[in-house]
Amino acid sequence: MRIEKVDESTAIRQLLALGVEDYVVKLYREGKVTLGEASTLASVSPREMIDILLAHGAKGNIRLDQQRKAIEFINKRLG
Repeated sequence: MRIEKVDESTAIRQLLALGVEDYVVKLYREGKVTLGEASTLASVSPREMIDILLAHGAKGNIRLDQQRKAIEFINKRLG
């Protein structure tokens, strides 16, 4: 609280957020949640979740078949 110069409730919320972040990164690494699920659990946007995962050294958990399916979907949508 003194270092960050915030009140006690703000400090507690920040500490809880850090714990949630670590937990969500762990779940993502274990393949138990997707990027979208991780971002929802952490209450951040998918883009912010990607940054969090990168900061923790977590690699993507998208399989090759999922990538192919996404590319096919985009190709169909673009015509």
